Amino acid sequence: DILEAAFFDSSFAVRLFARYCLKEVDAKEIYTLNLQTKNHSLLFTLRGLLEIEAKLPIELIEPLTRSSSGKVRALAYELLLTQDKTADKEAIIFRALLDKSNHCIKSAHKYLKANADSVAIESLWELFNQELPLAAKRTLISVMADSPPWISLPYLLDAKVKIQEKFESAIESPLETTLETTVDCAIEHWLNKTVHNFTTPSPSSLHKLHSSLKEAKSVLKSQQYQDIKAVLNRH
Repeated sequence: DILEAAFFDSSFAVRLFARYCLKEVDAKEIYTLNLQTKNHSLLFTLRGLLEIEAKLPIELIEPLTRSSSGKVRALAYELLLTQDKTADKEAIIFRALLDKSNHCIKSAHKYLKANADSVAIESLWELFNQELPLAAKRTLISVMADSPPWISLPYLLDAKVKIQEKFESAIESPLETTLETTVDCAIEHWLNKTVHNFTTPSPSSLHKLHSSLKEAKSVLKSQQYQDIKAVLNRH
């Protein structure tokens, strides 16, 4: 059936039109059946399931996170993260970030951006210190930078120190150079945000901020150091 095949079309508009024209057909049932038969594209099956916000048994989705296609794995991770029955979403996010496919890393980033409190910043930092693809490390810096300013800065400064340690212990690599640029941009973004931040850090947070700044002084640009110090000295 041509209209039924359109459920799996590469175009969102065509898929939407097919579901509109065949309202009497259970789209979830059609897509779920194809997860087993694989008569049509798995990629657009998963897109369809995400579009209709389908709730499925976890055991139907989980095997697709081991697909040979990075795009399929990425959408499988996304679908798992929309399921109420997914018990450990943090583990799913970390699996996606550890995946060598940039598609999977982008899926994890998208979820973390939309659900900022879903993973503790301490857990993100622990993951950052593992061997990860550059895209995953840059994602973690971006997500940590989006945390409240008095919480995020110590981690950004610690990342700067960690990168410098890599420079000193090995030949400078494009990965570390690119990552350092990402951290520098995040610190500049932090400084810009503090202009509009009227909250006051707790005494313990302030102590941690000063301590992290002291540790990072030798690896920061002089102006960066002075600007951060000026912000902290206001409190």
